[in-house]
Amino acid sequence: MKHLSSLQTIGVGLSRLILAAMLAGGINLGHAASPAAQAASIVVNRTVDGVDANPGDGVCETAPGNGRCTLRAAVQETNALAGLDTILLPAGIYTLVRPGAEENLAATGDLDIRDHLLISGSGADETIIDGNQLDRVFHIPISIGVSFSISGVTVRHGANVNSGAGIFNEGGGTLIVESSYIQGNTSLTNGGGIDNLNGQVTINNSTISGNKAQGDENGNGGGMYNNGGTLYLSSSTISGNQATLRGGGISSSGALIIDSSTIHDNLARQVGYGGGLHIYASGTLTLTNSAIYGNHAVEHGGGISNYSDSAAILNSAIYNNTADKNGGGIYNLGTLLMTNVTLSGNSIPAESSAYHRGGGLYNSGSSTLAYTTIYGNSGFFGGGIYHTGTGSTILKGTLLANNLAGSTPNNCAGTITSQGYNLSDDTTCGLTGVGDQQGEMIDPQLGPLQDNGGPTFTHALPASSPAVDRGGETCTEAQGNPLYTDQRGYFRPVDGVGTDGPACDVGAYEYSVLDLSVSNDDGQLTAIPGTGVSYTIIVTNEGSIPALGAVITDTFAAAFSEVSWTCAAEAGSTCAAPGGSGDILMNLDLAPAAAVRFEVSGTVKSTATGNLKNTVAIAPPRGIIDFILSNNIATDIDQLLPHADLSLVKSDSQDPVVPGAEVQYTLSVANSGPSMATQVVVTDTLPANTSFLGVTGNGWVCGESDHTMTCSRQGLSVGNAPAIYINLAAPVASGMITNTALIGSQAIDTDPADNRASETTWVTDLADLSLEKVVEPGQVIPGGTLMYSLSISNAGPGLATSVVVTDTLPSGLLFQAAQSPDWDCNEFGGQVVCHLVQHPVGAAPPLILTVIVNEVRGVVTNTATVQSDVMDPDPSNNTASATFSALHAGWLPLVFKALLP
Repeated sequence: MKHLSSLQTIGVGLSRLILAAMLAGGINLGHAASPAAQAASIVVNRTVDGVDANPGDGVCETAPGNGRCTLRAAVQETNALAGLDTILLPAGIYTLVRPGAEENLAATGDLDIRDHLLISGSGADETIIDGNQLDRVFHIPISIGVSFSISGVTVRHGANVNSGAGIFNEGGGTLIVESSYIQGNTSLTNGGGIDNLNGQVTINNSTISGNKAQGDENGNGGGMYNNGGTLYLSSSTISGNQATLRGGGISSSGALIIDSSTIHDNLARQVGYGGGLHIYASGTLTLTNSAIYGNHAVEHGGGISNYSDSAAILNSAIYNNTADKNGGGIYNLGTLLMTNVTLSGNSIPAESSAYHRGGGLYNSGSSTLAYTTIYGNSGFFGGGIYHTGTGSTILKGTLLANNLAGSTPNNCAGTITSQGYNLSDDTTCGLTGVGDQQGEMIDPQLGPLQDNGGPTFTHALPASSPAVDRGGETCTEAQGNPLYTDQRGYFRPVDGVGTDGPACDVGAYEYSVLDLSVSNDDGQLTAIPGTGVSYTIIVTNEGSIPALGAVITDTFAAAFSEVSWTCAAEAGSTCAAPGGSGDILMNLDLAPAAAVRFEVSGTVKSTATGNLKNTVAIAPPRGIIDFILSNNIATDIDQLLPHADLSLVKSDSQDPVVPGAEVQYTLSVANSGPSMATQVVVTDTLPANTSFLGVTGNGWVCGESDHTMTCSRQGLSVGNAPAIYINLAAPVASGMITNTALIGSQAIDTDPADNRASETTWVTDLADLSLEKVVEPGQVIPGGTLMYSLSISNAGPGLATSVVVTDTLPSGLLFQAAQSPDWDCNEFGGQVVCHLVQHPVGAAPPLILTVIVNEVRGVVTNTATVQSDVMDPDPSNNTASATFSALHAGWLPLVFKALLP
């Protein structure tokens, strides 16, 4: 809370939970449940101001059948229906425009609440109910006694000649304001924002600001006027309100309970008492964990004016308030108990006057202060405390310093009663009790008013302060009840100097000694990019006091990804969360000698290089000093050793290749990880007698020198890399060439066996020979003659030498002759072999074989082949066959007959 900023975060969680619950139950937009139902849920769907057509019929609409539900119509409808009803108010500005201030049925003027009702908005910044200065905004009429709650709305611009311009709880009922703003409302009597008459009001997580109570005779409670009722205020802000008379922020004649709130920059003007709070004699006050600052009263009590016989201020800060007369901080005419309070920087004018008394505290009643710090207050009489009258001012364990009367040190004026263990840096308080310290030579060495931990500001003590461990071994407040914490909620007593055992410090702040340590280890000195790493982090409280709200910070390196962690605390200690992902930034509560353990796991990015560094820090709670800082940070460093399994595969574009022809080699590169490979180099020593034509590869930087090709790249991530293409001219001589390449990098290669690749390519002439065969005639009788015509061609690209045609005649065929001017043919045992010395590209000389058909019958097939000494790239067309039918001699008459006309 600290300053408890003027505008706290407005929680809309409650209204949303209510909305969710109601939607789950089924809400008909613009319509309520049936009239017989015990409770209605209505969703407003118009921002205009219109009355309900028929209140109590269970339908919110401004005319029969139009379905237009306004806020006023919804209020009228719920007033007529029994039970706790709910109005859901979407985002928008709902301005009241129907004049008629004295009407009490919600038809004109304000919205009169006559039955139990909850209004839930979409958030105070989104849902605004504007009174338009016509009347107050909400009114719970007298003797109604209903319960009315608002959540997530702003109530503004109400105006009324009577009480409660924003909300008037006149009927003694219950009013709850949750996560809302009450602002800019003006009453000409009491309660600019809220007036509570004998009812019960609860304000939580809300802001009451900019409201005015302007009545010349009854202008009390600019923010709120609690008239005989009970007002609970928690986690809220009362700021910038004005009252003509009493209580610029709040004026109360009933029970006022305030916790974890701020009351600041309010004004009691004209005949003004209590700039922040005014408590009547009939009222009571309990103020805890709160801050009252920057308020002003034209008369008395800049922060608080108290007439009550029951006012208690605990664990709070009252500072920088001002009054034009008495009591810059507090003006007390009743009975006041202050424990663990800081009263600082409050002031009244320093000029001589019948007033100007009590810069910090003016007391003409009874005030008891225990373990309170009164510092830097000023006035004309009694810069710190001014006591007068028949009452008493009792101090115990209270620190007074640097308070001024004019320009003269003056902590006290009047009679002060000591219960011991007080400290004053002058002698004006007359302290003579047990353990009291006073005198101009005593310097408590207080730090500035600031955030030292806990909900409110304090002045910190250093170890060397004479206030440390001088507040008594038994910490009890003035009534003898034990004190277990200081103003911040930190434990006391603590052995601050480490000599005589635990003892309370004087004032509201307890000096604490703490020794937090942290260790951080992943159990290794090196790490491999692309693999996992786990850290164990242990935070230990080696001090003698609890560390409540210690902060652990671990911002992981960018190279460490997919981070998740768990947190486990020993007995008496707690983690703010049991686990999470990403960086660690969280609060820890550590009991003395207890530890909290974090287990962190993540993956080192495959592209990471250098070192992996992780630093974790533990900071003490605000306001607690850790004197051994050397163990508050722990760093683990691993040297990153990339491991990359590179592989290389090589292939050629053709095999064989014609001498002197171009051949392309493809080098396929891959990295199987787990790390990125850096400074990757591929080296290829080109085969002898080849000619380098060029090399390409996307992302590769390549070149050739001395018949060696080199390609490199800065990094190669896990996966396949773009291929490298090498173009060569084959040797002019035939033979076999072998091309070998190597790959390497700065990374450790887990499988170097696949870092080398070779490809063998044959270099030779090529002659693509082909053979076609035809036989005539297709039918023949025994003794007849056949002619086989063989056509041989060379499709190249080279000259075919030592060409051989082989034709093995089927049984029953007798070779007669081979006719060709160039072929040299021989027959032996039925196999005809013909030779041609060379055959250039094109058709060869024709070759005709003549045979006599002997004793064969049926279909006869004859096959021939051709080959040469030169490699044939396509041997599939080197064989050809021809088929004829052999007829029996007895078939001749039939054949001749068939030939006759």
